[in-house]
Formats: sequence, C-alpha cells, structure tokens
Amino acid sequence: VVAVLVETHGQQQSEELLLTFEKAPVRNIPGPEGDWKAIDVDAVLARRPALALVDDLALLNPPGGRNARRFQDVEEILENGIDVYATLSIQNISSLVDVVSQITGIDVTDIVPDGLLDQAAEIQIVDLPPSELLQLYRDDKIFIAERTRQTSQKLYRMGNLTALRELALRRV
Repeated sequence: VVAVLVETHGQQQSEELLLTFEKAPVRNIPGPEGDWKAIDVDAVLARRPALALVDDLALLNPPGGRNARRFQDVEEILENGIDVYATLSIQNISSLVDVVSQITGIDVTDIVPDGLLDQAAEIQIVDLPPSELLQLYRDDKIFIAERTRQTSQKLYRMGNLTALRELALRRV
C-alpha cells in the first residue's frame, strides 16, 4: 500500500496514520497561491503498489500537468492494474451535481464522471451524523480552504447535510 497523494491539513491524528504507509513522490508545481501537489503518475506506475491511496478524487490538477483532473490520473493508474482507494464527496458525482446545487445553492465545478464510480468493486461511505459534522464545523475541526469559506457556510446546515447524507446512501 502506497499513499500517493493524501492531504492531512496539519491534523496530527491524520499525520500519524499516514506515517504507517510508504509515500509515493508527488510533483510540486509552483502556482500563484503556493505550490500545487500533483500525482506523479510515472512514479506510481514504476513502483507498482498493490494499492494506491488518493485523496480528493475530484480536484483539478495544476495547469500544464499530465491530466486536467486528479480522477484522470487515477484512471491511468487503474488501467495499469493498480487498485486505488480514493476519497470523494457526494457533491462531486456528475449525475448528482444539479441535485446538490438545488439542495445547497452551491455550483459544483469539481466533477467526477459516474462511470468511474460504476467501475468500483466496492464503495464505502465514511459518514458522521449531521449534528456531529456541524459541531466539528463549528469547532473549526474541518479543513476549509479560505477561498471556499463563504461557500461552506451554505453547505454546513442541518437540512443540507441531512439531504446530502440521504443522497449518498441512495447512490451507493
């Protein structure tokens, strides 16, 4: 098992768990707001782990990279016979984007095609009750990029979280 690209956002417990895995090299690409981390697909393919761990499947890759989106890097890894465990939010699934927008009022731009999920041998929901998630949000224990802080206030509402949770359960 190799951690290909996992973001801990400085959370100690996550960093300690990550220490138990070999880490694949990442590509650091300079950007106006600091370095972007991208999957080094060639390094992963050369290492040929049985399983690759990838965080935030829907994210955009840095400009000028191998693929426009992280999920495209993962597709390439899968095509080469390497299994992948990846994280993804329900709001990023292509067929659900309009529903999510109706629920939350947020226009989602980071999208993963349904076909990628349809190929999955297993999907596991990692979930908390909406009340606990809201408390973590209020306690500032959920990483939210500064550029998305205002949008997150729309998302982190009891009704929205409950509806998104139900949507995730139905999709799986």
